[in-house]
Amino acid sequence: MRVFSATIAIIALFAIYNYFANRGIFYVCTVASLIAIIEYNQLAFNDVPNKWIKHFLFPVLGALLLFISLYSPQKSTEFWAFLLCFYLCIYIWAFSNVKTNEWLFLSLTKGAIGFFYTVLLPIMALKTLDLHYGNIWFLLLLTIVLCGDTFAYFGGLKFGRRKLSPQLSPQKTLEGSLFGFIGSLVAVVIIWYLHFSDLNLLWFIFLGITAGLFAQTGDFFESLIKRIANVKDSGRIMPGHGGILDRIDGVLFASPIVYLFAFNAEKFLF
Repeated sequence: MRVFSATIAIIALFAIYNYFANRGIFYVCTVASLIAIIEYNQLAFNDVPNKWIKHFLFPVLGALLLFISLYSPQKSTEFWAFLLCFYLCIYIWAFSNVKTNEWLFLSLTKGAIGFFYTVLLPIMALKTLDLHYGNIWFLLLLTIVLCGDTFAYFGGLKFGRRKLSPQLSPQKTLEGSLFGFIGSLVAVVIIWYLHFSDLNLLWFIFLGITAGLFAQTGDFFESLIKRIANVKDSGRIMPGHGGILDRIDGVLFASPIVYLFAFNAEKFLF
């Protein structure tokens, strides 16, 4: 079921890109981000007794900020500071009747992390599509994470001996992690050879290592959230894979480094 659902998802993405190009991928990723917002709030605030706050207010707030961030022409530091402050203000008022200040502070921290995780990081991933070679950079982002995950899974299955972090993810091993880096490097070298051979390969190798590290960190971060919430998966939308966050955690964390690399690399191409 896991392989089948992954195959269907990949075919669907290629079909959408074939018919709608970057715009289609943009809208699909936006929908995925909205689902990720819902999943995060259900995980982070599973101890909130008020279901209206957990299932409606916070997801709608996150979706609103995502759309404002995507379509507002203003993208200065002041703009992001305002959005974050607005986000936290809503959280403070929503939890104004909590029993302890410590619980309120913890909830505000979860809210700030959620803003970063489910609003800012998806925007960084989507911004790669706005670049001149946006479709290729976005493909690079996906393949770095996908190849890293695939190599890590099979490498760990075959050679895994030493646990990397038993508390966070008991199945992950040091050997699997090293294979994951190899997979990310393979993806980068292939994309470089096909599309960017005019640029220095060493910079792309650096990108593969760094983005691979960020992607694996995102995987551990998502595992931490699920451990705290005492659940196995972030959702059930993808059979055999869990939720959207279970699939895109690495993509979200790797997106800033890929975007910054791509943005600066295109300066040498034009």
